Amino acid sequence: MVNFLSEGLINDTLCIDYATAASLAPDASNGAALYTSTCVMCHGTDGKQIPIDGLGIGGIARDEPAVEILHIIRVGQPGTSMPSALVNGWSV
Repeated sequence: MVNFLSEGLINDTLCIDYATAASLAPDASNGAALYTSTCVMCHGTDGKQIPIDGLGIGGIARDEPAVEILHIIRVGQPGTSMPSALVNGWSV
């Protein structure tokens, strides 16, 4: 909670185009490196290892508003062992 209150509130319109739900200027290489070093252990190389409502992480990201996915990645998923980007020191 402290991390979220001190670092979690961001202007997400700098990251996401609300009209299209697309990421603005994503760094795909850095994202892939972070995913490979941290996320792949649980989510698998294809993002389908931990299904949620029958979908892998890619399906969730396509079905949920981009802001929600950004929030989950940044602060983690409550009640799970998913680490947060804030705790890992990742920037937006």
